[in-house]
Amino acid sequence: MQIIGQLLAIVFVVSTMLGVGMLLSVREISSSLTDRGWLARALLANFVVLPALAFGVARLFQLDPMLTAGLMVLATAPGGPVVIKLVALAKGEPAITVGLLIIVLVLAVFSQPVLLPLLLDGVHVSAQSIVLTLIFTVLLPLLIGLVMRARLPYWATMLHNSVQGISTLCTVLICILLPAVHWQELLGIIGSHAFLAAFMFLLLACLAGWLLGGPQPGRRRVLSINCAQPNLAAALVIVSQNFTDPRVILMLLVILLSSLPILLPLCLFYARQEQAASRTAN
Repeated sequence: MQIIGQLLAIVFVVSTMLGVGMLLSVREISSSLTDRGWLARALLANFVVLPALAFGVARLFQLDPMLTAGLMVLATAPGGPVVIKLVALAKGEPAITVGLLIIVLVLAVFSQPVLLPLLLDGVHVSAQSIVLTLIFTVLLPLLIGLVMRARLPYWATMLHNSVQGISTLCTVLICILLPAVHWQELLGIIGSHAFLAAFMFLLLACLAGWLLGGPQPGRRRVLSINCAQPNLAAALVIVSQNFTDPRVILMLLVILLSSLPILLPLCLFYARQEQAASRTAN
């Protein structure tokens, strides 16, 4: 079952990134990121603020080193592909969401292998393994999707819904399968402050994105959702290849379970705000 969970995570990342590349053209994505001030704040939030928040939360709750490792792996893996689905639920801007996602995913290929060894004192991770994982599961499918969109737009449009359907199915299965497999272990770490740490990290990440999002409500919402949804699937793949202690993957599952009661109501709230703003404008 654990192997199936890992395979689902890989299929989810690959299919989602392939679908992301097929979604919009390079011109549409680049034109949505002309606000350099907002982009700079978004990168600051993803690559500086999130790891700092995770580090601070781990110290505050004195988390077990392996639980801390899970939190730090996730905090240094920005750009969860599922953010596209969440922003769509929130009636947000798809172009700017995909543009930011592509940029942070590409930068994460180079930043995460550097940051993790610095933040995880005494914990060994393979930088080469992380780089290869991110290149083949994130960067390469994304580039294939972009090329298909540019060179074979008809097939990209035809295949996009099928690829996104696979991604959605994998998301649902991961949310059900992994907690079902590890439910006993999850119960066993209830007293370790893992859930409290996860809730605090996600709430602070969401708040940081909102504060750094700037004056435009739409972009503020996008960055808020983006910061509260790091790349869980990529983190699962990285953890499975670099750690043998089950507590690391348990922390990822804790964050997954903690994110649902935060992000789903938040996206619905943002959707109502957007609908109200549209009615007022009309």
